[in-house]
Amino acid sequence: MTRRRHIPRLRHPDARAEDLDHKPLWRGALERYRWFVPATGWRKFKAEGEKKQPYQFRLSRHLFAFAGLWSRWTSPDGEVVDSCALVTTAPNAQAAEVHERMLLVMEESAASAMNLRSYATVVAMAWLAACSSGSSEPPLPSPSGGAGGTSAAGASSVAGGSGGSAAQAGGAGASGGAGAVAGSTGVAGTSNGGGAAGGAGGGGASAGAGGAGACPAGSTQLSPWPGEAEVRTLDSEDAFESDLSGLTYEAPGVLWATNNLSSKLFRLLKSGGSYAPDTSNGWASGKRLRYPNGQGTPDAEGVTLAATSAAGVYVCAERDTDNPSVSRLSVLRYDVRAAGATLTATHEWNLTALLPEVNANAGLEAVTWAADSLLTAHHFFDESKARVYVPSDYGEHGAGLFLVGVEETGKVYAFALNHESGAATLVASISTPLAGVMGLELDRDTGSLWATCDDTCDNQAAVFGIDDALGRFVLERRFTHPSGLPDSNNEGIAIAPDAECSGGVKPFFWTDDADADGFSVREGSLACGCL
Repeated sequence: MTRRRHIPRLRHPDARAEDLDHKPLWRGALERYRWFVPATGWRKFKAEGEKKQPYQFRLSRHLFAFAGLWSRWTSPDGEVVDSCALVTTAPNAQAAEVHERMLLVMEESAASAMNLRSYATVVAMAWLAACSSGSSEPPLPSPSGGAGGTSAAGASSVAGGSGGSAAQAGGAGASGGAGAVAGSTGVAGTSNGGGAAGGAGGGGASAGAGGAGACPAGSTQLSPWPGEAEVRTLDSEDAFESDLSGLTYEAPGVLWATNNLSSKLFRLLKSGGSYAPDTSNGWASGKRLRYPNGQGTPDAEGVTLAATSAAGVYVCAERDTDNPSVSRLSVLRYDVRAAGATLTATHEWNLTALLPEVNANAGLEAVTWAADSLLTAHHFFDESKARVYVPSDYGEHGAGLFLVGVEETGKVYAFALNHESGAATLVASISTPLAGVMGLELDRDTGSLWATCDDTCDNQAAVFGIDDALGRFVLERRFTHPSGLPDSNNEGIAIAPDAECSGGVKPFFWTDDADADGFSVREGSLACGCL
């Protein structure tokens, strides 16, 4: 007797919960062959005119489980075949707006009995993806996330069943999203000569979807800017030299900016409809930056904060312009409460040996910070340890990781920076579709990571989110620049918090390294909520 090693197309990919205990097709599987299907959401399609609009549903808890059944049966020619099904039920109020059925969600207490984060589970996700799609070979997930993964703006892609429903468990490998078996209590299935597996979830199943509502799925294709077309200047004409590069926002009404030519840090305060340098405490002309030894001229390209500026302002530099032909890829911390017109770094983390070799003028261009609370909530994957990120592994690293953008590679790299020893550990790397990463900012309300290019690639933006199942930042959206933004050397970006939303949008800022038309700081808008 031979064993079929792939999962065939199912004739019955969904099992109705109300049919499980009385239809022969499902009864045996309900009694003996039950499984849990780990997921982070699911997608349904709603007919809107001549098109079908996909809607993504997620719960308030990041990882949950659907009810499922499986079976093993023998074909007439002696092959042993594995097959599976997902259980559907009547929808709750939110899901009913989109479809007449929804997948059956397990109670959290029942699902928590198993380890949903094991690599074996991710492999199983790929097998169920093949089960749902009819693929002749299951797409095994890549440890680096592979192709696929979540790809829609604010929504993950899914492997859909033929009835239009599917478990979304985080896009493994080329299938780009899949539900999965996680090995649970009392599994074993029904024999069905027609080749369909039974399906329905064991003990403690609940019909409620709960939690967040639905956002229409976006596209990773280049899309129009998700805000207003208008962009206005914020600084007075010729207020800055050229080369205003890095930018970050601190509420309420403070912009921090770096000038890489003069190696200065500026504190800009909102005044009416514009921003101008703080005139107190020596900030009027910006403060000159030095390395920890009090010497050198850091090529200050990017700037970010940890929790607040009181915890330090962090600047990334690609070289010391006193020695311009040599790369010195560093993150520097400055205590901005210090008096005087010059700031000497309290710390330097030289990352040159940990990053790819690059041209001295094409290195670190941007930096941002991601809180540990965000990373752990989404099961961020630590590539250096080949497991889920655990903040306590990194001693005095503060309360988050620093992400730096490299111009020449077009990639982003996440580092744990030890503030006691000065050591740095490369935790993860993120590929982008950009020719070079010039601007980088984490939206601390949505958890979205924004990366931008300058006029080298038409000032495009790429937006990433952490896929809960993969634990990695994956591309969700790509945008053109707003039509009101000059296609200039816009290098720095900053995002205002959701607290400043008005009329459905919030401020989005750029710094122009080329000082086009004599202006270096501009403000546009970004849609609040779903992009």
